[in-house]
Amino acid sequence: MPNEPKADNDQLKSVEARDQEWLKNVYRGDKEPDLTVRAVLAGMMFGALMSLSNLYVGLKSGWGLGVDIAAVVVIFTVFKALRSVGLVKKDFGILENTMMMSVAVAASWMSSAGLVSSVPALTMLTGYTFVWWQLSLFIGVVLLLGLCMAVAAVDVAHGIQAGKAPPPRYRIVLNFEDGSVEVCGGDTLSIDGLS
Repeated sequence: MPNEPKADNDQLKSVEARDQEWLKNVYRGDKEPDLTVRAVLAGMMFGALMSLSNLYVGLKSGWGLGVDIAAVVVIFTVFKALRSVGLVKKDFGILENTMMMSVAVAASWMSSAGLVSSVPALTMLTGYTFVWWQLSLFIGVVLLLGLCMAVAAVDVAHGIQAGKAPPPRYRIVLNFEDGSVEVCGGDTLSIDGLS
């Protein structure tokens, strides 16, 4: 039927055919830069500004804000304005904008790694004031745990793409005696060294 929706045609295509169509018609990796100095610098500057905003809003309300849409719109608009004035020679591309957004989001959430909810709540409940090195250690552990979770999630995603069933859960073993962290397949969450 000529009026048949395109979505129905896409469902009938094989995975390989859809991948080939995407590679031919959508993929821009060979034609457009993605990781550029200006994308990283713009993301860092906007992320730093939004990190301060996240810290303020988080300490007032206990919530952190995602800045992905704001970063895309604001930085794209800034670069359009700079191009119209003549300060920038080339437009901000889609892939470059995506890279800038990734950097801005990562930078803006750095302040939310426990600083806007759990640490102030613990201070309010106990009256204990943390020293700078304790907060640095706390943030480092939180970020390390996030990295371990990301590595585990990527492993599961690659297993699914390869057609293998992922393990039911990952086991994270933290050994505070020697400072080691181990992520491996298993059924339980085990934290050694805590008593």
